[in-house]
Amino acid sequence: MDGWLGRMLARLLRRLRPREGWGVLLSLVAALLALAAAVDATGWLTRYLDPYTPVLLGMLVGLFFARKLRREIVAFLLAALLGAGLAVVAAALDFQGLRDLESLRLQLAAFWRIIVDSAAAGGSAPIHPRLLSAVFFFTLWLSAVWA
Repeated sequence: MDGWLGRMLARLLRRLRPREGWGVLLSLVAALLALAAAVDATGWLTRYLDPYTPVLLGMLVGLFFARKLRREIVAFLLAALLGAGLAVVAAALDFQGLRDLESLRLQLAAFWRIIVDSAAAGGSAPIHPRLLSAVFFFTLWLSAVWA
């Protein structure tokens, strides 16, 4: 790779190099993917959500926040709001696909009904699997962003 492509790739890798180094970043990626694999192995999320999606998206958002936002509390609040929104939409869609905005509205309303019914039950009824998957999505997301 002595040509222009090699020089361009080397320049890109130097520019994107994390302050801590590539080894730390790759170790972090491996640890977070192992966390997602452990959740995937339990089978709790696989019916409703893919556990790798929030981890990979969270890592990208976390890298962006680390480079662009200097205040940790702002980064945490933005990550929490974004993660909660993504978790609700992902659990509401339930991988049924998004046909139009009306179907999204109906699916969000149905998911909201699940949340209200679960809260009204006060722990006497089992937790709905879609609600549980949203909680796991949010937990994986926030773990990845903060890491």
